[in-house]
Amino acid sequence: MEALFIGQTYIDVTLLADEIPRGDEKAVARDYAVSFGGNSVTAAFACAKLGHAPDLLTSLADDWLGRMFLDMAAK
Repeated sequence: MEALFIGQTYIDVTLLADEIPRGDEKAVARDYAVSFGGNSVTAAFACAKLGHAPDLLTSLADDWLGRMFLDMAAK
């Protein structure tokens, strides 16, 4: 099976905090989680999980999140 997925990469950063800041207040998060998504990325990862080697054409930033995405995609 051949599969090519074309689309945008979205990165969600979820913060775990004790309260939501209001106005100009500041709060420090206790933890965070990073997850990758976007329709094409999610579909390509699902295809790979099913044992197929998909091709993925997507945007990617040249920063630590982009490198994290490349590491995750390589696995």
